[in-house]
Amino acid sequence: MRPSQTFHVLDDLRNTFSGPLHRKGVVLSDDDSSTVIDVYQQWILLMMDLGYLHPDALARDGRRLLSAMLSVDVLVLNNAFTDLLLLVRNQSQNYKGFKALCTIISPHLYQFVKEDLSRMMKDDVYSAKRLVQLFSYTSRLSLNDINLDQQCLDDYVAIEAAMPDSFPSSIVQSLNIIIKRWMKSFDSTLLRPQHGPGGVAGHGRTSLENKYKDLTSDVRLAYAFRDLQQPVGPIQSSLDRISQTIFVPKSYKTFRTISMESSTLQYYQQSIWKEIDRVVGSSFSSKPYRLP
Repeated sequence: MRPSQTFHVLDDLRNTFSGPLHRKGVVLSDDDSSTVIDVYQQWILLMMDLGYLHPDALARDGRRLLSAMLSVDVLVLNNAFTDLLLLVRNQSQNYKGFKALCTIISPHLYQFVKEDLSRMMKDDVYSAKRLVQLFSYTSRLSLNDINLDQQCLDDYVAIEAAMPDSFPSSIVQSLNIIIKRWMKSFDSTLLRPQHGPGGVAGHGRTSLENKYKDLTSDVRLAYAFRDLQQPVGPIQSSLDRISQTIFVPKSYKTFRTISMESSTLQYYQQSIWKEIDRVVGSSFSSKPYRLP
């Protein structure tokens, strides 16, 4: 089958689906549904590339697989992919539940991958590689129109609440030794503050000009960066040191939590980050680090 014929078959399969798609019971938008179907179609093409599907049987086998996948909740189906990937990567001889997870995706999937599973259990590396490719493909499926803000906020607050107020002095002292040695070549004379490409607190994504207009300072910054020319005149004490936490699409499962700093703090943090990056890049080898 020629590539053009393959795409024609997949388009025909796609056009037979009337929807809707759901994630955790919530109906997906048209754009997100289109994204999901695109990814599932690509996954079927990957099945062909990896040798699991024969081109001449694509119309039959592709229909079976795609129809089953589109009938399953997006979160449930992709969690099954994740669980299958974990079973393969753990390299355990116990693959209990493997067939059941395949059945969640499609009742027909197991028959295509069972030979690779059997070979992998006999330490065949290439079979393991194929299965890893197959089960990891959908992991970065991103949905832009779902609202997971409350879920992410609850998780964020729970993690913050679970963090201890203090740590054992032995751990703190050991970390202090490590950081001092790692940062021995840190050179403050090389610091060059600059603005980064991301958004800033209170303004979101804004122009470079607006970021410069928003610069200010306070006593702590003036002390920490006293060798640098201050970007403003008189030192002010009104610098807002509260970052803005937001959530942006990451995958079908969750959003990515990011914190936008104020224009001023981001301006100085960029210089610190670049110097740390220089130190780490020039100072470390592949040898393991050991405490004295």
